[in-house]
Formats: sequence, structure tokens, C-alpha cells
Amino acid sequence: MVAEGDVEVDFGGVYERAALTRGAVLGSHDLFFDARTSTVTAMTPVRLYYLDHYRYKTFLYAFPDVMMMMLADFVSRWEQLEDVLGAAALTGAQRILRSRSSGDVAS
Repeated sequence: MVAEGDVEVDFGGVYERAALTRGAVLGSHDLFFDARTSTVTAMTPVRLYYLDHYRYKTFLYAFPDVMMMMLADFVSRWEQLEDVLGAAALTGAQRILRSRSSGDVAS
């Protein structure tokens, strides 16, 4: 979490770069998946608060409302990604849904 200063977040070209400041949470999805999905660059001197993966998971289990907010944010981002990629990128998912609706089990 940014305690002081300004940072810029690059989401690897998937989303527009974002300028964030005090109070912004960085890397929450990265820790959720234990993977790096963005790059953060300090634009001014910054002070940050940090949780490692273990403490982050412990925090989420202790405060499930926060986890639900993160999941809601994840769904919103997924919908934005679908808008950018279009339906052609999701043909496999559509095929699975169609086979399940017809009673078949997809492998």
C-alpha cells in the first residue's frame, strides 16, 4: 500500500497505465495468485507498506469481506479483458458451456 508519494503501474499492456498515490493498494492480484502481473515505478519518493504472500493469505482468511471485494474487482477486470480481446479469444470456453448445456461432460 502506498503510504506516501506517487507511482505508475504498468499492467503489461493489458490495461492503460495508472498513476496512483497515497492509499492505493498495489500487487494485490499478484499476491493472490503468487505471481507477478504488473510493474510499479516510483514517480516521486515513496513510502510503502508490504505484506509477504503468507501474511497476505492469512489477512484474507481473517477478513473475508476484503477477499470478496477483490473477487468482484477480478470479475470486473475479466469483463474488461473480454471486451478488449473479443469473443474469438473465448471460443474454448463457449464450446465447454455448450457441451454442458446439452448434457455432455467436457474433459
